[in-house]
Amino acid sequence: MKKLLLILICFPIISLAQQTIIPDSLFEQRLINLGYDNVHDGQVTTANINTIDSILIFGNISDFTGIEDFTALEVLILFLSNNPGISILDVSNNLLLRKLIAQNCFFDTTLLNTSNNIALTHLTLEGISNLDLSNNINLKYLNVTGHSLSNLDLSSNSLLETLICSGNQIDSLNLSQNTSLTHIEAGSSNLKNLDISNGNNTNLTIFNANNPQLYCIQVDDINYANANLLNGINTTISTFSDNCGNEIYGCMDSTVFNYNPNATIAIPMNCMYPYSQSAPFAQETFDGNGVQTMVGPGSFHWNLDDPQYEVPKGSGKKSIFAHEFWIGGIDAGGQLRVAGQTYRQGGNDYWAGPVSDSIYHSDTIMEVWDRAWKINKTEIDDHIVNYNSGTYIMPEAIENWPAHGDVNFGQASNLSPFIDSDNDGVYNPQNGDYPDIKGDQAIYVIRNDIGNTHTETNGEKIGIEQHIMFYGYRCDNYPQLNNTLFVEMTIHNRGNHNLNNTYIGTWTDMDLGNYYDDYVGCNVGLDLGYTYNGDNDDEGANGYGINPPAQGLVYLNGTMDKFMYYNNDFTVSGNPTSPPDYYNYLRGIWRDNVPMTYGGDGHGGGTGATTNQSSYMFPNDTDPNFTTPWTEVTAGNIPADRRLLMSNGPFSLDTNTSYTLEYAFVFAWDSTNTNGGSVPMLFNYTQNIQDFYDGNLNYSCVNITAINEELPIQKGKILKIVDVLGREVLPTSNTPLFYIYEGGAVEKRIVIE
Repeated sequence: MKKLLLILICFPIISLAQQTIIPDSLFEQRLINLGYDNVHDGQVTTANINTIDSILIFGNISDFTGIEDFTALEVLILFLSNNPGISILDVSNNLLLRKLIAQNCFFDTTLLNTSNNIALTHLTLEGISNLDLSNNINLKYLNVTGHSLSNLDLSSNSLLETLICSGNQIDSLNLSQNTSLTHIEAGSSNLKNLDISNGNNTNLTIFNANNPQLYCIQVDDINYANANLLNGINTTISTFSDNCGNEIYGCMDSTVFNYNPNATIAIPMNCMYPYSQSAPFAQETFDGNGVQTMVGPGSFHWNLDDPQYEVPKGSGKKSIFAHEFWIGGIDAGGQLRVAGQTYRQGGNDYWAGPVSDSIYHSDTIMEVWDRAWKINKTEIDDHIVNYNSGTYIMPEAIENWPAHGDVNFGQASNLSPFIDSDNDGVYNPQNGDYPDIKGDQAIYVIRNDIGNTHTETNGEKIGIEQHIMFYGYRCDNYPQLNNTLFVEMTIHNRGNHNLNNTYIGTWTDMDLGNYYDDYVGCNVGLDLGYTYNGDNDDEGANGYGINPPAQGLVYLNGTMDKFMYYNNDFTVSGNPTSPPDYYNYLRGIWRDNVPMTYGGDGHGGGTGATTNQSSYMFPNDTDPNFTTPWTEVTAGNIPADRRLLMSNGPFSLDTNTSYTLEYAFVFAWDSTNTNGGSVPMLFNYTQNIQDFYDGNLNYSCVNITAINEELPIQKGKILKIVDVLGREVLPTSNTPLFYIYEGGAVEKRIVIE
């Protein structure tokens, strides 16, 4: 009998799990942190991610290749601080996606394709330059703030309820098909045509369309719009109409030669006034101590694009983005008069040079004033000794110091302060006269508010002439003085109107390194407003790192009578858009005429809110009128970008009188956290600066040059320390001889006991 031999050969079965490629290492690290991956190998197991329905991603990620395998994803939130730009974000395979939020992302890619995301109801993007929403018919919320979009077609999005598109380059916006809209923010942009006649204007609860070139807004009903939507526009520029196409546009000012008597819509920017100044742009660099910044008659601490206030100098870190001056008061006829600037997006309120007769406020006459005068004390010391020497070359700023105005142009005879060595009342530097400056370096600026129409605040002209001296002291061994910039600001009322209930204010956008994680606060007793980090790590390429600093502004010769901040939006606690808004903020009142209250959000809401009126937001425990501490932390605020306003007043500013406010920017960095943190250190430094200003504290400054190279010191060799003039710095008992810096902060100080 034959037998069949059956041989079984068994092969092992190997199952390879499908992998998703993740080329961006920071993206993969985030997935590891969330527990979806465990090996940093440029890929992740697809089964670990294709069931995820929501994810929050932050960091400096630019390539989101791999997100397409998150097929169950419904909510995608990207918060990418200091990101250079998203280069790849493909959501075409995320068919269930309902909410996409990408903030601070500044897209490098020109188009985000959402055509497959039919379920999308919420979309928030920042920095995108091209967007096609024709397939997103379920979209209800759209936020595309930024500066990149030039076109936005929403004709397919009839369910859209909220639209926020401020700060873009959009020229025309038609919302007539968006019948569900209740919230529109379309301000601070290039918008020239806006149609909101969707048949449901009565449903609008929030409306802002404050734009410098938006002259006509088409609405359902003109009377309803004038009664309910007027606060959302610039009333000196924009007008409501039920048919903008039939309006006649032109200059309606009968005092100018291109007046159009048939015009129905005013275009004030087209009025050809015979005499007007152009906006100033000149700047000088202050670099006289541990601070480096740029200032000029048109802007302070920024160059109209980027922040310039670097401290410590050489660190590459910036603590302030921009700074400006506000003033408001009521004249004898009851007219509110206001001047102020922020980012000059909407226009200007200040022009270079002194107040002159109106016919001379032209570029031909005034362009010589678009400058700043920068002088070092060493230059003045040299001038005093050598002005009559045959080999002496006089610095241009000393020679052309603006000591006098031209009375033939209606300017004041005496302008900038000087030492009159020959006592003849006339500035003659060839005879030994010299500028009267403060500090080791000073920059002087003169500007006015009548050179043209106020297009930032849209307020009535005042006639003020502002003289500003920025100055500082070099004091390497005392950082509280070395990292401080002083300001002496004098306003002269050269106009024809006495001002009552006058307030002056210092507006500051303090961006402490990475500006997306800041808090603000004030110390009432010190007359100090300040910014500090929301946590112990100011992360990102622009951040100060672990144990970050605090930046403050202190009033030295006057009281801080109000302190408040506002949000970068167009709510009742948002950006000012009209003269009353600016004046209200100076007085501690919100845009809806509600006075500031203590606690919470300062408007009667939020954690810890009360109904008690207050003059100071977030004073912690320094407001003598309250016992309960109030900070952004106690209010439950999320750290973010902040703008703060300190003000002084009320007072009277009559014609031919002046008022001087002196203040200082104080910087404190407890980088090792050995002194209780940077905020307590800031308080101590602020008191030191106040004592120094009052003459109650003297500093024995020892200034040395920086050693930028590693110098091998052999046995028996002597390392000599010299100052900037080459003079040897001799050791003094218990006084720092020199400092060792790391990343802009003091790491070690060498003291001879």
